[in-house]
Amino acid sequence: MDINVETGEMNIGEGISGAVFSDPNRRFRYALWRTWNPRGDRLLFVGLNPSTANDIKDDPTIRRVISFAKGWGFGGVLVGNLFSIVSADPSILWTTPSVGQPGGPNDTALRQMRALSSRVLVGWGNHGADAGTRPAEVIALLGEPVFCLKVTGAGEPNHPLYMRGSSLLKVYHRGA
Repeated sequence: MDINVETGEMNIGEGISGAVFSDPNRRFRYALWRTWNPRGDRLLFVGLNPSTANDIKDDPTIRRVISFAKGWGFGGVLVGNLFSIVSADPSILWTTPSVGQPGGPNDTALRQMRALSSRVLVGWGNHGADAGTRPAEVIALLGEPVFCLKVTGAGEPNHPLYMRGSSLLKVYHRGA
């Protein structure tokens, strides 16, 4: 999917499966989606940063989010992140200045996905505590309420990969 350089708009959510990347090298991923029931509501999941999933291939986190969403009766998922750099190793966020590209196209994608979704699930795990003000900025951008599966001891929303399949959505209040 392309980004309109004049307006910043992206063709998010079109088709059964897709993703929006920064360029052909796919260094930054702004959005990903999967649809199994086009008439159903969509769940927006916001994690820390993208791993290996792309427009056609799922990674373990995407498979887990899809499983939860199907179990809760959603017709599809939209996936965004606090940071847009594609890496299976989140330590890159703390070792390379400005690598995550917060704001800009990433925030544009989050706003567009929020408009297409009926509920927001956040789950960046304890790494959110190292992300400065970014989690609060994204929650403000998305609007409350946002939901999580469980809160870590550090007060961050648990990553869904490590949660039981019977987990239920609960309202997440940052810092509560």
